[in-house]
Amino acid sequence: MYPNFFRVIPSDSTQVKVLHQLLLKLKWNYVAIVYDDDNYGRPMALELRHLSQETGICVPVFVSLPLDSRSVSFETTVANIVEQMRSPSNGLVRGIVILGSTSTMNRLIKKIGDTIKYVNLVLSETVALQQTNLQTPSGQLISIARGALVTSPMYFPLPEFGSFWTELWTNRTLFTEYATRIPWLAGFFNQAIGCDIKHGGNDGCSFKARTGKTLPHIQSGVVFGVHVVP
Repeated sequence: MYPNFFRVIPSDSTQVKVLHQLLLKLKWNYVAIVYDDDNYGRPMALELRHLSQETGICVPVFVSLPLDSRSVSFETTVANIVEQMRSPSNGLVRGIVILGSTSTMNRLIKKIGDTIKYVNLVLSETVALQQTNLQTPSGQLISIARGALVTSPMYFPLPEFGSFWTELWTNRTLFTEYATRIPWLAGFFNQAIGCDIKHGGNDGCSFKARTGKTLPHIQSGVVFGVHVVP
């Protein structure tokens, strides 16, 4: 049905250039950059800092976030960010650019929102992928997120792929067929849920594992899969 997949969303480097141009348009001379310490956030943060410094934008706050947003180290890092942002020496910082996953971004914004009221947010495209991001449990927008700027490529939805991707996880026959035929997909299943399809399958390949523990993978796969640049 889908013999080949090609990346059609602009690269992360393109996103960085858009973010940099946005900072220039806003005429912000001092910004903070906070990023996930992984292969997504780190390269973008380093590139954005480089471009910013080349064009006279000072980055006095440059902090990496631990990937486990519920760890003690994450709480310590957030407290450090708040302390730096409230420091008189960083009083000229106009905004925080946050580059990372939705889980760390949501938790960070909720944490800093309780103590930092004056700063503006510029967020990477991941936060725009789900409408429930930046919301309270009651569905209200987090106060500090009001007016936040989010980079997001133009796209149009492909409902057919969304249906296919969901069925791929819930239909064992289809799941096995594609994982057996496509090596990278088998590797992804193994990494995501511990399903070793190459050796006949295991508990990680069960229906419960595929549809319970992997629900975030199902949802994110659909989101990324149906967003196509026209």
